Amino acid sequence: MESRKYNINSADSESLFIELKRYFTDNAWEKEIIHCKSDTMETLVIVIERFFMRNNSTASATYTIVKEGEQIYVVVVAGGAGTGILNISFGAVSDIINDAERTLLALGFKEVD
Repeated sequence: MESRKYNINSADSESLFIELKRYFTDNAWEKEIIHCKSDTMETLVIVIERFFMRNNSTASATYTIVKEGEQIYVVVVAGGAGTGILNISFGAVSDIINDAERTLLALGFKEVD
C-alpha cells in the first residue's frame, strides 16, 4: 500500500474540484463515490478498482478530495494488485499513485507531508 498527500490554494476551486472528480473516475473499472457538502466544506471520497492485465490482478485506489474555501486537499491511497505467493504487483500500485501525481502536479498542486 502506498499513499501521498497534496494541496492547492485556488481562486477557481469549484471547477477544479469538478475536474478532479471527473479525472479520478474516468479510468475506473468500478467505482464508488461518496459526496458530502456543508456550508463551509465539500468532501468527495472516490474508491476505484483498475484491472492490470500484466499480472492479472485488480488494484484499488481511494481518493479523498476536500474543498474548504479556496483550499483543496487530496489524499491518494492505492493498494492491492499483488499476485502469487509473494504478492508481487509489478508496479501496479505505483502506476496509480504516479498517474494521480502527474495530474495533480500539472494542475498546480504541491505534495505535502
